[in-house]
Amino acid sequence: MDYALQNHATAKFTIRGHTYSAMVVKRDYRMDSLLVKMPGLGFFHSFKNCLLEGISVHFEINHWYFWRLHCAIKYLTPSLLQRLIPNKTTFLPPDQTSNWHKRSHFPLDAEYQTKALKQMLSCKPGAPYLLLGPFGTGKTHVLAAAVAKLLETPQIHPRVLVCTHQNAGADNLYRSLQEHIKGVSQKALRLVPDEAAAQRLDLYREYSYQVIHDVNLKSIARGRWPVVVTTFLTALYLKDKVNKEGTALKFTHIIIDEGAQSREPEALGAVVLATSSTCLIVAGDNQQVRHSSLEEVLGQFVCAGTGG
Repeated sequence: MDYALQNHATAKFTIRGHTYSAMVVKRDYRMDSLLVKMPGLGFFHSFKNCLLEGISVHFEINHWYFWRLHCAIKYLTPSLLQRLIPNKTTFLPPDQTSNWHKRSHFPLDAEYQTKALKQMLSCKPGAPYLLLGPFGTGKTHVLAAAVAKLLETPQIHPRVLVCTHQNAGADNLYRSLQEHIKGVSQKALRLVPDEAAAQRLDLYREYSYQVIHDVNLKSIARGRWPVVVTTFLTALYLKDKVNKEGTALKFTHIIIDEGAQSREPEALGAVVLATSSTCLIVAGDNQQVRHSSLEEVLGQFVCAGTGG
């Protein structure tokens, strides 16, 4: 069921000899069922265990999504893999001489957020820096403050890529940047997959956005947009464009928000844009991940792939 939901599956219904298509829109964990919608009919129904009298149900997984994940894995280099699966040599100590903490005009608590911000901005291009915290502790707020502080230090020529699992998360982070960065629309580019996605942006007129297929890589490379905010999949398209055009993008920092909500190959869409000098920062809440037994996962997969 999770695969059917996350991979944009469609459902085919055969009712009295007529076939209808529907979109999988939600999973009801309490009822252990999927909620589907038939476009144009306004029809919602919850189907449990794929067993309904007189109705045949068949789910079709979007294999294009898995193909893109495979592309992300192909872009992974041995040196980058060593950073993601670190050993003693990739754990580099933070720069203790950093004076990031001396310029703090952001509303951060002293016990956790300020300490995390200082360590985050002092990390080196070794193993990823992990920012962990429960829901509501202000992880996105701290990330936005970190980006703002990087922009306050032009001598390091910051080039920051910020990625999330979904467009809603990217929009939320962009709004957080608006709270910290004056004239954010002149510094932060919201990269979207297409115009339809741009039109769905909340208050999109306040965003500076570009469609991935039309983006000028040279403008990013030269620092016109020191901050790029997007999703993992769109970042993977950015990697495709970099390889095709041969324009190098050297990000000083790649920041992943809500990392625990994504699969590893999804996050690679952002990580594969890292160079040997890129600092990797991952924020998330590992306690939000729903744990399932192998038998439960297999049972859900069989249910989602059969009719009856």
